[in-house]
Amino acid sequence: TTVEMITAAVGLSPGAFYLYFQNKLEIYRTLNAVGIDILKDKIQQATTWPGLGALSKLSAVAAASYRFYCDYKEYYQVMAILHLGQKAFFQDFEMVSLLEQKSIELLQVIAAIIEEGQTTGEIRPVDSWKTAVAFWGMIDGIILLEVRQNTTFVKLSLDEIIKQMIAMTFSGIALPQKP
Repeated sequence: TTVEMITAAVGLSPGAFYLYFQNKLEIYRTLNAVGIDILKDKIQQATTWPGLGALSKLSAVAAASYRFYCDYKEYYQVMAILHLGQKAFFQDFEMVSLLEQKSIELLQVIAAIIEEGQTTGEIRPVDSWKTAVAFWGMIDGIILLEVRQNTTFVKLSLDEIIKQMIAMTFSGIALPQKP
């Protein structure tokens, strides 16, 4: 993707682009930050319904992530794929630090849900941070299967795979509920 392709797609001249961004890596970083904010907002909206238990909130995190992918594929592409293999993407230490902080805040939301579940007796004692990172990695990995079109040949929908991942995760962390 070139700056000319980007500007043509949005109806700007390359000169106008450079008024706002030094190069295309800067726009990728900016779009990455905006995408993380959108995703975090979707997750917070999905998990703040009254009466939701921790396991339901974790299901809502997965569903919100899936909806983000479906509704904002362009942001997902920028966040998950476009910067891969580009060492220059990581050379702006201030912006990379901001992106890392935003990602940590997102993971902290998930870790807090896990801790809440431990407090309420829904979730067995686990390291909430490691579990949040693993949970996030599974969601992201499953969505990448869809991006690569690997869900087509296995004849499973993305929704089915996410539900299976949630069931497997819950069987590992959920405490048996008393009747």
